[in-house]
Amino acid sequence: MKASPTLSRLLLVASALGASASAASNGSANKTVIAGTVFYNGSIYSLDLMSSKQSALAIKDGYITFLGDEKAVKSHIGKNTSIFDLEGRMMMPGLVDAHMHVMRGGGALLKCNMNFQPLGLDKILAQIQTSLDEEKDKADKDWLEVINLDSYALSDATGGVTKKDLDTLKTKRPILVNSADMHTFWVNSAALKASSITSKTEDPRNGKIERLVGGKEPSGILQDSASGLLSGPAPPTDRENIQSVKTALKLLR
Repeated sequence: MKASPTLSRLLLVASALGASASAASNGSANKTVIAGTVFYNGSIYSLDLMSSKQSALAIKDGYITFLGDEKAVKSHIGKNTSIFDLEGRMMMPGLVDAHMHVMRGGGALLKCNMNFQPLGLDKILAQIQTSLDEEKDKADKDWLEVINLDSYALSDATGGVTKKDLDTLKTKRPILVNSADMHTFWVNSAALKASSITSKTEDPRNGKIERLVGGKEPSGILQDSASGLLSGPAPPTDRENIQSVKTALKLLR
């Protein structure tokens, strides 16, 4: 079976580190490289086939040049070497993928965003109403999407919310409020109606339609895959995606 590129790279790293550890333990005759940085007194995971651990590691110009014990690493220390005591802590090589989702992040800046803040119900409703009032060009059928709600803080403060809370807002538009954990979704009556979610709608697999106390009427809280029953919001248009990217780039610059 042919290994995937990712697996191949992992094996290459593991082999290289294993070779470094082996060379150190066997007293390699190779020319000693003075390191830019040395870490010692640690539990350093080597990623070799034996999952061995060493106590010292040396780095030069972004490359691991030594992996072994504290006695052997001393020869890699020069007058300009930075030395760090790990104080017994674990260390392991990292395959780091630093990246960002520019279009998604820009889109979030353009939405009604609760920014993970532990807000009370009154402040949340006020912020949603402000967004509704600002979007005067939207039709009654156009959804308003709210993101990054701290639903746990809201639940602690209120004991739980329902569609009735969102129904107090001055709008006929469907509203979807996404919890920051992406497991809980809060909608108003207009959203349930637009999606044909009623008391007769059964819970989907791996999801739950919460009900009002004492009956089967949907409460406006959907869990996990139940959000897939919603008919909106519509996917962003090309024009909206372009605007999202422009918004993100403006902030990044």
